Amino acid sequence: ICLVQLASVRHTLVGTEPERQNYISIFLVNTAIIMRNQTGLGDGQKFHEFCRLLARIKGNFQLPILVKIDSYQDWIGLVANLTVKSFTSWNQSNDNSLYYLLNLWSRLVSSLPYLQSDKFSFLDSYIPTITEAYITSRLRSVQNSIQNPDTFNDLLSNEDQILQELENLAPLCRLKYNEVGNFLSNRLQEVTMRYSEIVQQYQTTRSQNLISHLELCEGELVWIINIISMVIIVQTSSSSDPYASNSELMDGQLAGCVFKFIISDANFEHRVGRDQQIVDLAILTFLQSFRKKYIGDHAMSASGVYKKLKEIVGLSDHFLVLTLIVSRIVGNCRVWVQSEDVIKRTLSLLYDLSSGYASSKMLLKIDNVLFILQNHSPEHFPFVLQPSNVRQRTTFYQILAQLLFLDESANVNFKQFVAPVQRQFQVLAEIPAHLWVTDGQQTLIGLFRDIRGILAATITKRSYMMVFDWLYPQYFPVFILAAERCYSIPSITTPLLKCLCECTNNKTQRMTFDASSPNGILLFREVSKILVAYSNGIISTQIVNNPYAERYKGISVCFQILTKVMTGNYVNFGVFELYGDKALSEALRAIINLFLAVPVDDIMVYPKLTLSTFHMFDVLFRNHIQVIVELDTTVFSRICSAFQLGLCHPKPQVVTHCAAALDHLLTFFCQQLEQDTMTSRQIANHLQNNPDLFPSFLNLIFNILMFQGVLNRWSLSRPLFVLVCLNTACFNQWKEQVLSSQSPSNKQAMQDALNGLLKDVEINIETRNRERFTQNVTVFLKNIESFM
Repeated sequence: ICLVQLASVRHTLVGTEPERQNYISIFLVNTAIIMRNQTGLGDGQKFHEFCRLLARIKGNFQLPILVKIDSYQDWIGLVANLTVKSFTSWNQSNDNSLYYLLNLWSRLVSSLPYLQSDKFSFLDSYIPTITEAYITSRLRSVQNSIQNPDTFNDLLSNEDQILQELENLAPLCRLKYNEVGNFLSNRLQEVTMRYSEIVQQYQTTRSQNLISHLELCEGELVWIINIISMVIIVQTSSSSDPYASNSELMDGQLAGCVFKFIISDANFEHRVGRDQQIVDLAILTFLQSFRKKYIGDHAMSASGVYKKLKEIVGLSDHFLVLTLIVSRIVGNCRVWVQSEDVIKRTLSLLYDLSSGYASSKMLLKIDNVLFILQNHSPEHFPFVLQPSNVRQRTTFYQILAQLLFLDESANVNFKQFVAPVQRQFQVLAEIPAHLWVTDGQQTLIGLFRDIRGILAATITKRSYMMVFDWLYPQYFPVFILAAERCYSIPSITTPLLKCLCECTNNKTQRMTFDASSPNGILLFREVSKILVAYSNGIISTQIVNNPYAERYKGISVCFQILTKVMTGNYVNFGVFELYGDKALSEALRAIINLFLAVPVDDIMVYPKLTLSTFHMFDVLFRNHIQVIVELDTTVFSRICSAFQLGLCHPKPQVVTHCAAALDHLLTFFCQQLEQDTMTSRQIANHLQNNPDLFPSFLNLIFNILMFQGVLNRWSLSRPLFVLVCLNTACFNQWKEQVLSSQSPSNKQAMQDALNGLLKDVEINIETRNRERFTQNVTVFLKNIESFM
């Protein structure tokens, strides 16, 4: 451990250049002696620390420096022998140690482009042997875990560890890509042929004796396919290998071998019966890697890859590859019905393909995609009925809707597309509303998740209006009734509220209604009814086990809904008071009641609830401050208490929203106090009942600025200046307290810094004074840094 620390010391701290060379040489010579004599390397802990030391040497000393050391050639040869021997004699106990050896070689290879001296690195001589030793050892580990499950853990069960190792292996494979690529493709073809024969025998005889042989081949396939997935996505490094200059050809050869296996693996139901999904997950990893590099807007010119793919499997262009990928996606969705991992990864791949402009356009030309758009009911894709896949329904319908809306004739196809969703509404219509909690629960959950996915895909006014006209007014009563009847069932209300949140989100200005359109007002009236229904119900329920899941999560989403409605700029809220419509006042009252239903301390405990609360107050105070002022003093005081905690929150975004809301409130106070109105009298009443309101906020914000080193000084300076304007006496008192706490040597410097806060600033809330005060605060904080 001490040697690892010494190897971490920057060599530039060591005297002259000859002294540095000698310092590095000491590490190389002595570690070489240890490797040659195998001193202590038989002990697992000592071997682990030694591997850490080797990795640290390369981490601190760059390759151009190492190759200049006389003992480098001997050292690098010994490290290569140690690595190969460690891989060959691999056992479970030194698995973590081998990560450091892989990391060492990965760093060495990555440094080759920076090697400009006439010295040789000798990496070309060792890398192919090391790479093949690693691959062979990992393939052998599959057999060990099957034959001795009590002794050897299955490495394939830890996907994160696999990807971490292979991320280091990929640059090694790329160095001598021709040799390593041929080795990988030969092994894959050998395993694929053996696997096909065993599968054919198993499907004929269903003999249990073949299970172990199947699992052996499947484990080897997973390792090889995962290695290829990481290798093809890595950019080619500088190499003496002539094949590396045209690495697309080798990428095509490796990808062709995997695609050949995918084509031959069309009937993979036998793995479903054995719940053996590792091969399918590895295939999805490969397809994602291939997509990132060779499919899409950024990868339309890969002639070398598709030249090889055409030779091996006849896939000559992007369209044919996409057709094969979609075929696999459809197969996964139909076969792996109960596997959450496979479905999630499959839909993630389809989502990425549908999100790219070029790839999505090609998808619409594929027959399988057109079939899905017209037939996406549970009869065709039964995975949507599985409770474990309920979250994936939103993604599924978002993908389908994205593809649908790309088609210019979507106006014609939309009714056919939403027909399966409409049938869910019809199922609910046949169930009495008082039985929805029991008999209609799964239908409601699926329905709201499906609609949310469709809404998420609407990014234009045309597509949003298609969905809105479909839902309103016919189906919104279902949303309201669900909020009234099922408020105590979070599994229903959370999808309902999130669906409503997506419906009210004016992203990409998709909700730009016509000037004469009442749609914005009509939508808010429905939103108000849902918020009121949910608020009235959830407040009356008792928390049993999990406060966040049972109550706070839904409240947080309600805050988000109100925030999105008020920032969407598609509702003229003045209309409601003008025409005596209570939708706005009832919605605001419901939101305040929801806020009061959560203890202030609990608001600060849950990050999502914290952010949504203060973002909501920021928007509410900006647009409807009058409502807050008219609240009872007890409620007003509680809001102010929440602000005091919010200003101290470690997350800058929360502090920014809290400071902005406080600025809106204080600015309104400042504007109203000079007038003799009902509002000004209400403000005076609040201040009379909270005499410490201004001093506490002023002291708090100054303390945060002076002692916490916050990043959002601008946000905090805005309400601070209004506080100074509202109560100059309190500001002067604070300055006296600060001065009295200073030592005699610092008192004059602090006095000068404090005097600069109001330099060239008039005591009114005009914009120029605000800006000048903000600049003065920055100067003040910089001046006191030296003695605070």
